[in-house]
Amino acid sequence: MAELELPAASVALVRKHARVVVGRAGLGASERADVEQELTARLLGGWPQYRPARGHPLVFCEVVVGRAAAMMLREYRATKRGREKVILACDIDRHDPDERVDPADDCRGRELRADVAAEVAALPRELREVAERLREQSCAAAARDLGISRATLGRRVERLRERFAARDLDAYLSSQGGG
Repeated sequence: MAELELPAASVALVRKHARVVVGRAGLGASERADVEQELTARLLGGWPQYRPARGHPLVFCEVVVGRAAAMMLREYRATKRGREKVILACDIDRHDPDERVDPADDCRGRELRADVAAEVAALPRELREVAERLREQSCAAAARDLGISRATLGRRVERLRERFAARDLDAYLSSQGGG
């Protein structure tokens, strides 16, 4: 097997991109070595695809490391996005059973749940499916399950917001992480 000979300047490229990933992802300085190692591994994994006739090796390294860094940032942000959901603020039927509830709050909560349930039941099928999925799932997961883009889901959420606002229920629809 032939020895891999990466350009010496590729080490500087890896360090540069690792600093960018650490900075943009908000990681600690202690994780920079791990990011450098991952970028180096991805560069080594891609090196067999390098063809000298197609370009300079340093340009190849820049492309591979740059794409790997961008992918690492996307993967990191995707894990953060997974925790973000559009939720109904009134979704209090999932409260801790050991938690003390003020009877007045409980009465308002029951009324609110009834109002929201009636509104959700009156929604057209496509909006009802979105509302039901967003009670449990992130926007990305709901869009994936429904077979629609996140942009389409966002437009449907906006229509939901408009319907809730028209019925004075908009205060009960909260956005944590987008729509």
